[in-house]
Amino acid sequence: MCRASCTCVVNGVSSRSRFRAVIFDGDDTLWLTEALYDAARSTARDIVERAGLDGEAWELQQRRRDLENVALHGHSADRFPRSCVEALDLTFGTSGCLTEELRERVADVARSVFTAPAPLRDGATEVLDELKRREFRLALLSKGDQRVQRRRIADSGLAEHFEVISIVDAKTPESFESVVQQLTLRSDQVVSVGNSVASDIQPSLAAGVAAVWLPAYVWEYENRHALDEERSLTSIRTLQELLDIVG
Repeated sequence: MCRASCTCVVNGVSSRSRFRAVIFDGDDTLWLTEALYDAARSTARDIVERAGLDGEAWELQQRRRDLENVALHGHSADRFPRSCVEALDLTFGTSGCLTEELRERVADVARSVFTAPAPLRDGATEVLDELKRREFRLALLSKGDQRVQRRRIADSGLAEHFEVISIVDAKTPESFESVVQQLTLRSDQVVSVGNSVASDIQPSLAAGVAAVWLPAYVWEYENRHALDEERSLTSIRTLQELLDIVG
């Protein structure tokens, strides 16, 4: 696996002094969001258990239902709270122990994910500042609900670093191509960085944009790539290592 301590090869080409722009992912690349979901799920489980119900059974059902709901509700802000409440109905709906008050308390906790501030990843501001100092052009291509993503971007304080900010429901080769066009560059002059192989790396490479993978703790949906694919990817352990790759 390629590390930033050497002259790296990205997409088969030596990367030093090659790139003029960097496209960043947002969630779990520049700021950390998965821990917000875990905290909300843990709090909701506590509420379920204090109601005298099986918290482990609810959590297993919630995780399963949340994956299933991606096909129906995508990455909207409605999906996670809906999955939490549906898991209550699926697990305890016939027991006579489920109340409307419990449903609403669990839904409120789940919705807090989208208003709680997401902490910046270590070094995010400093890396963006250094890239700007080196005259790299920067773009943000973020996936998710428009209102949630705009709030997270505003909360991050990073918006001023980017020439282009694009929020999409799902990342595709076309969404990467659109950002490249807005930067008025060729795809081989741009590198992207993201934490999800399936959502960030694969569509970037399909668009001809070199990609750097920043492995992160992500939920089950983002781990749907083949494990042997990881060995062929250029990866970094910290954002700071990106500076060595782009030169």
